[in-house]
Amino acid sequence: MEEGLGSHSSIANWVLGQRVSLLSIGAEFVDDDWRSERQSVCDSCEYKAKVRPDGILPEVDGCGKCKCPFDPKVGILSHYRRSGQEDDKLTKTEMAQIVAMRKFFPSLFVRSYIRCPHEDGNKWEAIDKKHKKLKK
Repeated sequence: MEEGLGSHSSIANWVLGQRVSLLSIGAEFVDDDWRSERQSVCDSCEYKAKVRPDGILPEVDGCGKCKCPFDPKVGILSHYRRSGQEDDKLTKTEMAQIVAMRKFFPSLFVRSYIRCPHEDGNKWEAIDKKHKKLKK
């Protein structure tokens, strides 16, 4: 059977590609326990929804507020961003700029920590603080 855009394999390949792309912009990932705790917050959130990665892949569980799929978002601690764009949605164009320019112009980039976008505040904050203390 041929695997198309509607297959489970296409989503898995997309997630893997996203993780590789994120590594190229200096991503730091959380461990499995940390990720699981963040995921449980998202699973019980009123904004949990089906989102469509890249607009063409099948719908997957994600955040209805920011439209990001839970995988890989809940597993990312931080990555580099252009200074002043930390709160904007990360685009493929910006990712390419980070890869091309960060080595030569490091002062243009800052480490951006991934947060839950809930309007009541970052719902992952206590989890992140707990795990950061454990890491030290």
